[in-house]
Amino acid sequence: MKKYLLILFSYAGLEGLNKVLFNKLKSGDRLFVRAVILEGVPKLYNHLTSDLGFLGDKVANDIEESVLEGHQCITDNYLKNLEETAAENNIDFTKHLIDHHQLDKMKKDILEKDLDAVFINFSKNEFISDQVKEKEIKDFLKKAGLKHYSFYDGKLE
Repeated sequence: MKKYLLILFSYAGLEGLNKVLFNKLKSGDRLFVRAVILEGVPKLYNHLTSDLGFLGDKVANDIEESVLEGHQCITDNYLKNLEETAAENNIDFTKHLIDHHQLDKMKKDILEKDLDAVFINFSKNEFISDQVKEKEIKDFLKKAGLKHYSFYDGKLE
């Protein structure tokens, strides 16, 4: 039995990620999923709607709510489908929703799980990447000696 961790910072291009992921996973393996949930819109939206002030507060709030609702819907649907696919393939599946402030806790969790590999779906959006401390995570995995697969919106790096 092998143990893998999937970290989702981006929910774009997941079909490509799934192909690679499920080619690695075998019956009886364990898949831990850490899905990062936005508690606010990425910096890019904030700057467009608030700092420049050209849309007004009502429109800015409507955009923020719409973005967050859409993100949550995509997250829920993907995780449900992932869980079903894991069950069909006899893969032990555990998921946790986290926010980007819990990265230190996630690092500790990674070291305690004795993982065989980590799959991460980052975003090509530089504003989101900066917020999730992409470089810090990659450096941590390299230092820990963990095999990892970095995806950018579903495309393997």
